[in-house]
Amino acid sequence: MEKQPDATIRLNIKQKASITPVDLPVSLTTPEVRERLKDLLHVDPAEQVLIHKGHILRDEETLDSLHLASGDTIELIVVAKHEKSKPVGAAKEEKKFAPVHLESGGHGIFNKLGFAPAPGATAGAGAGGFNENMYRAMMEMVHLRANECR
Repeated sequence: MEKQPDATIRLNIKQKASITPVDLPVSLTTPEVRERLKDLLHVDPAEQVLIHKGHILRDEETLDSLHLASGDTIELIVVAKHEKSKPVGAAKEEKKFAPVHLESGGHGIFNKLGFAPAPGATAGAGAGGFNENMYRAMMEMVHLRANECR
């Protein structure tokens, strides 16, 4: 049985630890849902990411196309907007990382996590060897976490 276009559905919008029930028409698209939530939860639509059962809602989807049931929960994740975007062709800013000394003896944090070179391994050695991309990703996470703790 298909829902009528003017039918409404009661959804629970979960944001952090709070849950807000809201009645919405099933014909709304994801951008329209974001607009409705803007006034209700005071979050700019450009900063909203809506997730239902692990699926990020795409702009072209309607609530009806997602086969939601009354009482279902949609998670609202707030992401920070990027500051002014750079003009097309502008040089991409390269992230700078503080140097970290990696010892093969297992004394550094990255050795304990398995991201440093294994004893006797060289760059690009494959499994167990040093992976520069993994190292950069770990460094970025460490820096982001350090900034959150300040």
